[in-house]
Amino acid sequence: MLKILILKWLFNLSYANVIDHIKVNIAYQYFIGMISGFPDDHTVNDFNTLLSEHFVLDELFEMQLGIMMDEGMYKTDTIIIDSSMVEVGRPRNTKKEDEAIKDGKVPSEWEKESNRKKKAQKDMDARATFKHGRSYFGYKNRLAIDVESKLIVSSKTTPPSVYDSQICKD
Repeated sequence: MLKILILKWLFNLSYANVIDHIKVNIAYQYFIGMISGFPDDHTVNDFNTLLSEHFVLDELFEMQLGIMMDEGMYKTDTIIIDSSMVEVGRPRNTKKEDEAIKDGKVPSEWEKESNRKKKAQKDMDARATFKHGRSYFGYKNRLAIDVESKLIVSSKTTPPSVYDSQICKD
């Protein structure tokens, strides 16, 4: 199942599209080690959610990083920090809803059964910032990259208002 997530990420596919591609692409089937009985897109989505909730992907990254360090794949002790904004859809919340979200709470209206779908469509962690005369809503991804080998040694996603210098201290 992890290899299906790798294909999804590599080719920028949705959960449904990656399963459709696997069904007709023999190279994908070979890569994942299956020729029939593929999971459906909901199962792959649930698996990804489970990995994310338990920080398994972070642990896998750390393990891979350790292996690459043991093998001497990093050439220098110098790293470059690169950051980029990742925008998400802007919410259309009321002022009261925005205040609750800023306080780290779920707005009471969203807890009602009739508004269950509204809650599922809201990104409670994304934030707004203003940079270079433009407003952004979303996240800021940061990568630490080994200068000589150009391998990623660390990554961190934060609200966009967090300064790069604060992350470098971590």
